[in-house]
Amino acid sequence: MFNYLFPIFAFGLVITGIVFLGLQQASDMAKDLAAQSSKVDASSQNQEVVPPGCNPTPLNPPASVSQQ
Repeated sequence: MFNYLFPIFAFGLVITGIVFLGLQQASDMAKDLAAQSSKVDASSQNQEVVPPGCNPTPLNPPASVSQQ
């Protein structure tokens, strides 16, 4: 019985360790992405936001075109 029980237990420990390391790496990556995202958000708050489709500069015809 011990010949079957110990390998199954050891395999379970190995799989548990692999899953734990994967979760730890995923947590570290999520923290890094959150830090990068907050850094980008902080730098973009200083710039004026222009909504899409809104042109802040007026369009003037070229000087060579005569107005009638």
